[in-house]
Amino acid sequence: HQIELELQNEELLEIQARLENNRRRYVHLFENAPVGYVILDSVGIIKHFNHTFLKMNPGIQLKASGQAFADLLEKADAGAFRARYKAFFKQPEGKQIEARMATTSHQYIDVLIEGRHQSDVSGHDQQQPGDELLLTISDITALQHAQRQSQKALKSTRRKEIEISALLEAAREVLELNDFETTARAIFSQPDLFFLG
Repeated sequence: HQIELELQNEELLEIQARLENNRRRYVHLFENAPVGYVILDSVGIIKHFNHTFLKMNPGIQLKASGQAFADLLEKADAGAFRARYKAFFKQPEGKQIEARMATTSHQYIDVLIEGRHQSDVSGHDQQQPGDELLLTISDITALQHAQRQSQKALKSTRRKEIEISALLEAAREVLELNDFETTARAIFSQPDLFFLG
């Protein structure tokens, strides 16, 4: 019996070591994921967040308890988040929210917020599934900047296209008309030529 108990004890110790190793691994994955994780309760109060989320918000002082997630957003986005939160909490799958999140001294980053229901599986808290919401927060500042630059370049290209078209029309008028007065009237009647530059 003693040998059997010792074998069982060794087995239990191995299982406990594996469980502890897995727990450390998952904590490390949660804390150092490539996106920010924030766990909110049903009214939008932050219950937990990972290290990545803190790194996204340098200089932000998070309260130990009772911090509303919306308080971290730019004022207009905070109002929109609060207004949509109840519906978002109820059915987060397939929904995304783009917002601006405050960092330091009135600086902001653009973020994409997605959510999933989170339930406590530890057994310590007898919450029903869906009493918590796990948010993933992705920094999309560079993407938003690239989109703005792309739109600016597209607008500039369209303006140049109009200018070239007007110049080509003026050149056609010069080639087709014989006298200066008629040619000048035809050219100056094209409004796009006066917006060049």
